[in-house]
Amino acid sequence: MNVVQFVRRNSRAVYLLTALLIAAGLVSLFRLPSNIYPELTFPRIVILVHSGDLSPENMLLTVTRPIEEAGRTVLGARRVRSRTIRG
Repeated sequence: MNVVQFVRRNSRAVYLLTALLIAAGLVSLFRLPSNIYPELTFPRIVILVHSGDLSPENMLLTVTRPIEEAGRTVLGARRVRSRTIRG
């Protein structure tokens, strides 16, 4: 028995199944939350520090390392990275 014969013999069941699928689609259309811009959370903190008077070595010792150490104490922090450049 192919699909066409099945549909012809069971047309009421096919109509009922189609109606149920349409009803389920309409229910989900109004129940599922959707936004154009969904809320996203990025588990990341960026800290920028500018000190034009210090050399990169002094900036590393006096500013970058203390901030890194404080960042490592944050619960749930998996990785702490830093970059110290002139500028």
